[in-house]
Amino acid sequence: MTRTLLDNAQWDFGTNCFVCEPRNERGLGVPFYLDDEANRVVAEFTPEPHHSGAPMFAHGGVSMALLDEGMAWAVIAIARRMGVTRQCETTFLRPVRVGKPHLVSCWVEPGEGTECAAGGEVTDARGNTCVRVRADFTLLTEEQVVAAIGGASQLASGYATDR
Repeated sequence: MTRTLLDNAQWDFGTNCFVCEPRNERGLGVPFYLDDEANRVVAEFTPEPHHSGAPMFAHGGVSMALLDEGMAWAVIAIARRMGVTRQCETTFLRPVRVGKPHLVSCWVEPGEGTECAAGGEVTDARGNTCVRVRADFTLLTEEQVVAAIGGASQLASGYATDR
């Protein structure tokens, strides 16, 4: 498996992302990677006690944040666009356990125009699916990308509109 680290520096813009930015001291700081062979965006995450809802289970919102971020990276890295989540449906199948490693895996479903769909899942070390999500994304125009990231960048000037 070939994995390429996905970070905002690749597209020349800064961020303080709660989920993926390692310099955000209050965030999760989870790195996401493009798995070229599987055509998916992946991340490894081991919930800590401060991520809990029930004492031994990660809060569902943490899983949802990881999946939302993974799908957003999938839209960027696979669909070669920038988009925002319009709606999503999440199914919790089993607990995401605190102190146990989990894999976040996200992909883009084929689509056209100004929208696309993405999916994702969180699996435990045994390969059991804990959380599954499907979301619809609204794809941003070049002008909207500039507004979202606060200025011009490689992402805004070509990557977002290259299809």
